Parts: sequence; C-alpha cells; structure tokens
Amino acid sequence: MVLVDKPAPLIGSIIVPGDKSIAHRAVFFAALSQGVTRIIGLPEGSDVRASLNAIESLGAKVSLAVDGNGITVVEVEGWGDMGPKPRVSEDVLMLDCGNSGTTARFLLGMLSGYPITVRLDGDASLTTRPMKRLLDPLCSMGLSCISSSWPIEIRGEEPLKPIPFELPVASAQMKTALLFAAMRADGTSRIIEPALSRDHTERLAEAFGIRIEKLSSEHGFEVTGPIAPCAPDVPIAIPGDFSSAAFWITAALCIPGSDLTIEGVGLNPTRLGFIDALQAMGANVSVERIDDLSSEPYGRIRAIYTGRLRPCETVACDSAMLIDEAPVLAIMCARAMGKSLLRNIGELALKECDRLNAIIEALSACGVKARAIENEDGSTDLLICGNGELSVSDGTKASAYRDHRIAMMWAVLSAICHAQVQLDAKDIDSISVSYPGFLDEFSQRLGYAPIVRFE
Repeated sequence: MVLVDKPAPLIGSIIVPGDKSIAHRAVFFAALSQGVTRIIGLPEGSDVRASLNAIESLGAKVSLAVDGNGITVVEVEGWGDMGPKPRVSEDVLMLDCGNSGTTARFLLGMLSGYPITVRLDGDASLTTRPMKRLLDPLCSMGLSCISSSWPIEIRGEEPLKPIPFELPVASAQMKTALLFAAMRADGTSRIIEPALSRDHTERLAEAFGIRIEKLSSEHGFEVTGPIAPCAPDVPIAIPGDFSSAAFWITAALCIPGSDLTIEGVGLNPTRLGFIDALQAMGANVSVERIDDLSSEPYGRIRAIYTGRLRPCETVACDSAMLIDEAPVLAIMCARAMGKSLLRNIGELALKECDRLNAIIEALSACGVKARAIENEDGSTDLLICGNGELSVSDGTKASAYRDHRIAMMWAVLSAICHAQVQLDAKDIDSISVSYPGFLDEFSQRLGYAPIVRFE
C-alpha cells in the first residue's frame, strides 16, 4: 500500500481472536481430565499451538476443526487417572515450548505429579526467562529438578507433598502451575498472592469439577488432592481476547473520527484494569456486558476518539490486572498532558523481552520522555511525561525485540503519528504468537500499512 494523507478512522465493529490465557488453561485442564473436552473459539496463535503440541506429545488426543462460521474448535481426550503416556518411547521426553512462557510454567506444574522425565526447551526469547521462583516451591513438593537452567530437565514424583505457599508477586501463571501440582498432592495446599491476579483458572476449575476453597481474608485458595478433573458435559466457549482488543481500543481513542466496537470480547473483572485507567483519564470508552461463556463474562467495548486526556496514576496492587496492556496504556499516558505514573510495573522486564525498556525506547523515539523509577521496597514504577503530541519520522527503523506486544505497540504508534515504521521480519512475525492477522486487518482499516519490513 502507498502512504495516504492520514489514516482512515476506525469505524464499525470487529471481532478479535479468542483469549489465549483462557485457551491455555482449558487445554491443560482437558489433558488432565477423564473424557473428551470440546473447546470452541480457540485462537490460532503459536503460543496456544505450543500447548496443544505438548499435551499431544504427552498422550492426549487432539482433534482440530473449523466450523461453518470460521471458528476453530478443538476436542481433547485427556489421560485422566491413567496419567500421561508419552507417544515417543525415550528416557527423556523433549518438549518445545516455543515462545510460550505460559506453556512452560503450566507444564512444570502439571508434570511435577507424574513419574516421568521431561526436558523443556524454547526459542531464544523464552530461554532467557527465569523459572527459579516457580521451580523452588515445586521442588519443595517433591519435584526433582535435574537442570534449572534452559533447557530445563525435571522428573516428577507421585504423590507430591502439599504446601502452603505465598507467591512473591501476583502471578496468574505461577498460581495456575502450583494448582496443577497441588491437584496431585496428598493433602491440602494453600496458595496465596500478595494482590489479585486474573482468575480464569479458578473459574475453569469449577467447570472441570475441581473444588477450590477461596480464602475470604486473603487473595488465594486451598485445594485438597489428589483430585482429577473431569471433562465437562458442555463445551468450553472462549470469548475474544481482551489484551488483543486493547490495541484496537487505543488506536480508536487516538485516531480522529474513530468510533469502533469490539464484539464478543471477554470482560473478566480481573482483566479490566486498563479500562478503569482509561476512564479515569477521560477516554470515551464504554463496556456493555452481554452474558457469560463458560463462567466468563463477555460483551462489547466501544471506543470513540478522545482528543484530550488527563494523566494517569495506577495503584500498585492493581498492576497484575493490566500488565499485558501496559504498552498501550503507556501510549495513552504519552498523549495526556502531564506526568503519569504506572506503579509496580517491574514484571514487564521479565516478559518476552524487557518490555519496560522497550516501552521507554519506543516513547522516546516518538518525542516523549519516560523513565523507570526504582523504589526502596524493590518495586519499579514507570514515569511518563506526556506532552499531548506523538511524532516519529517516516521510515524510522525500530526494534520490537521479537516481542508480539511491542511489535503491535509500534503499529499503533505509527498509525497515531501517521508514519510508516520499519521492523525486521522476525519482529513482524512475532505477532503470530497471539494475533496472526492483526497487521493485515489493521492496515486494511487504516488505508495504509503502518509497519513495513526491512531485512
């Protein structure tokens, strides 16, 4: 496409891919279950594909199809009480997690309770991500960690010992991995978080017949094992991914004339910290709940161009509820007049890349000052000095560090600035981790390509 005078406003409605956080969890619960689980609306990204490949290698039967509406449906026949039966007869089973930290963490938790030896590996990005803070409690339950550095090699034990454990940070992935292990433990485990994180696991556990006792005085739960999930009688329906929707919401709020509605998107209360922040900033964004899908609320989000925004200051204990949306929230803060502060955001440095520095670098390239602030308690805040204007030179060569969310952030920044930014092929390809068709649809609606490849 050729560059046009200005991007077309984002008008009408769109549907985003299924929520990959829910999809990962549904796939793993299904593998552990007795019976066949039907999952509707599975996203096509490579992260979820890594989880499907892993459970297939461990003996689950997976069948994929696309229905008449173009929706991906998967049926998973789990191993239930029999336990995983690897399809390849080897002393050490090799499992490739690709770029998916979720896949790796869930496998570590799930396989802790089975007497098989497994070696986990991944791509160059994943193998820089630390797993020690998850391996430590798993080893205290009985997991044998042969190698804690990548590739990680473990041998599970049966039965595991139950534990009480307080997570050092609010982390839905760690919480879920520990739940999978606790389900194989002989006794009651107590898992506590310092703050609330997304609760997709707790909701799905109920659908699979796993009883979790939520703690009334703390963020956490108890589960008594050994207990095995059972495939639900009704399909698990996956709503649209809120984190994917956030990029469209941000673009619509920033591109003049836009009025965009995202249909069928998940509205889990533990995921809506981004919306709360936008509304506090004065953004014209609204949420309409329609119903529930497999215990997950869903509905539509409408975003209308908003010219003036107030600065934002998030609450430290809410950081886990908006951590994946931090790149686009940073864009909104950059457009506001004044200083915004995103508190307790240090976990960004441990994502697919160091997202904290990647965000600072991207905003700097667009003429906005931002810096990390290290606090005495060890937490990290992000200070953004918004000036109401974003500008980047047409043809700028940028780096997304092979991180899908940073690559998508650059697409939105480029559209807002009406520029055409260059990313290399691997940066652009990284978007397929969560949203394979994003750039094509975004470019089509804008009327030009905000991102082009350079070799």
